[in-house]
Amino acid sequence: MNRIECISSMIAKNSISCDIGTDHGKVPIQLEKMKSCKKIIATDISEKSLDKLRQFIEKNEEFQDRIQCRCGDGLQPIRPFEVDHIIITGLGGALIGEMIEGSLEVARSADHMILQANNGRFYLRKLLHKNGFAIEREINLYDKGKYYVLIKTIKNLEKYHYDYEYEYGKYLIDQKDPILKEYLQLEIEKKEGIYHEIKDIRTKSSEERKKELKERIETIEMVLEKMEVEQ
Repeated sequence: MNRIECISSMIAKNSISCDIGTDHGKVPIQLEKMKSCKKIIATDISEKSLDKLRQFIEKNEEFQDRIQCRCGDGLQPIRPFEVDHIIITGLGGALIGEMIEGSLEVARSADHMILQANNGRFYLRKLLHKNGFAIEREINLYDKGKYYVLIKTIKNLEKYHYDYEYEYGKYLIDQKDPILKEYLQLEIEKKEGIYHEIKDIRTKSSEERKKELKERIETIEMVLEKMEVEQ
């Protein structure tokens, strides 16, 4: 399953969904092919991107009454209680967080959000908890050599106890997710490689970097051990 198919699989049947920052509309098109939604709103800050989706819709009549295009920034084109699912993917965690906090009434009015941050997942998970969202489910996958984490939220109070749970995903750790294990093992190899490259350098910055690398490696090893032994 690729990233777009995986995102679409997290949407409930017969829902009304919006895809924020849709670009060329790959997610709405996939949702429509799967007949998942009653209605799909595709938004983007760029009219040019939306024009490409509009052209596709015009050429494919079956999409014309099902996908609606709106131009605007973040969640601003969506009204409170208008959609069941909010989809925001392919952006940085800080930008996704900005969109959510900038339109909290809209975000809180949806049943679920489906989020995929290219970076800043620690920050994003923290922000979700701060604003009254719990993480119901996470899915991770490799698609075309890249590692992705999809987060599905619900409205609820939740807090993690440890920073590593925010960094790597408590849900995935508890589920002993095999892709997370593979990712963490690769992270150890990468960090050990960097450590060995700089181990003989004796500057203040290199010593600080070596200390940081050792601490990160120890944390990842602890998470892997936790995934192996806990039932």
